[in-house]
Amino acid sequence: MSRLMGLAILTLGLVMSLTACDQEPMANQPKYETYEAAPEWPDNQSARDPVAGTVPRDAPVELSVSDTLPMPLTRELLERGQAQFNIYCSPCHARTGYGNGMIVQRGFPSPPSLHNDRLRNAPLRHFYDVITDGYGVMYSYADRVPPHDRWAIAAYIQALQLSQYARFEDLTKEQRAKLPQQDSTATETTTSAGGPPMTRPLVPIIGLVALAICVIGAFYDWTAFLRSWLVASLTWGRCRWVPLPY
Repeated sequence: MSRLMGLAILTLGLVMSLTACDQEPMANQPKYETYEAAPEWPDNQSARDPVAGTVPRDAPVELSVSDTLPMPLTRELLERGQAQFNIYCSPCHARTGYGNGMIVQRGFPSPPSLHNDRLRNAPLRHFYDVITDGYGVMYSYADRVPPHDRWAIAAYIQALQLSQYARFEDLTKEQRAKLPQQDSTATETTTSAGGPPMTRPLVPIIGLVALAICVIGAFYDWTAFLRSWLVASLTWGRCRWVPLPY
């Protein structure tokens, strides 16, 4: 029995070795070698053209970034920058740029105001670099905002800063002409300390009524006279200057 078992194992091993010899080595598996012709591929080439923008993995990346706006400053660019600013920047900086965005109101560290003297005097490239590399607790947005949109946001930030500190002298003649003109026929007004604007004196009806009651009450009851006089005095002092609706 053991002799038959040994003969069966020997036969099985011989069969397995013969079938294994028909297989090619792994190094000779069917594949295209480098620059090998491929009749079934376009241009008879197995190598495909790299995707546009592909760079070698070991090639040094040298990016040349301008210090100034590399594209024309247009209304469309500012509107694009405003849209991207409201998406990515306003949660912290707020849409006004004062640093009191919604997540800051929920406890996140407050960023500096974009309207302080340091950032108002910062070059345009500074905002581009901060968006690219991050700053402080702000992480990089390079993987979220492409370079063109970074410049658009930077340009919009400076426009936002200008909107808070614009002077009349900075406007052109055409821009000044578009401003509402002051009506020279309007009545000049003055303002009392802490009170409403005064236009013309108006005799308060309530004060006159209280004064009449005061005079009549003097003939009947001195107590009523004193009360009416106090009401008349307070009413007159409060209502002697009343702005008219016209």
